[in-house]
Amino acid sequence: MNHLFVSIILFFYLSILLPLPLALEKQQVEQRNRFMLIAFGFILALVLMLITTGIIFTLRRHWRRKKAYEQDITSLRDQYDAISRQYQNMVTGMMQESKGLAEGDKAFLEKLTATISTTAELGAPDINTICTQMRISINTLRRRLSQTLDTTPKAYILKVRMNKAKYLLQNDHKLSITDVAYRCGYAQVPNFTRAFKGFFGIMPSELRKNETVK
Repeated sequence: MNHLFVSIILFFYLSILLPLPLALEKQQVEQRNRFMLIAFGFILALVLMLITTGIIFTLRRHWRRKKAYEQDITSLRDQYDAISRQYQNMVTGMMQESKGLAEGDKAFLEKLTATISTTAELGAPDINTICTQMRISINTLRRRLSQTLDTTPKAYILKVRMNKAKYLLQNDHKLSITDVAYRCGYAQVPNFTRAFKGFFGIMPSELRKNETVK
């Protein structure tokens, strides 16, 4: 009888109670897997969102840079056009004294004047740099200036720089005297002022003041 009772209890435990922990463990595993799957999906969605945000931010930054570059290019083009007009007007004014020259000499002087003016934007123009850009030798430059204007390269370079300074002072009031000095190849304003007064007999500030009064 006792053996029968023990056998019944053992059968009940093996068939009913023993599978319960296994079922609970299986359920926990399924819940854990579901949680991991949800967490993985959330992390994946977060990563995709971050990547998308990064791409959008990068595209916006590139677009803004492109717009800024386009504006800079437009501004530089406008400045170049303005400088070109200034050079042309200045060259035209300086060419008044060369009316009796041959066309070839006039063209040479116009090119030389424009070259000196452009070179002055980067610093004090020197004869070697100018001759290199003109594709002529120093001796040729000396000879042609001596024949056409009875002057020297050094004197003509100074003349171009001073006439350029005078033109800018008279026609571009947005530029300060310091700006004018830099654009005429003078790193030090006192040197520019001294050269200008020595050439025209008047201080740059006095010329600017007189033009403002007019």
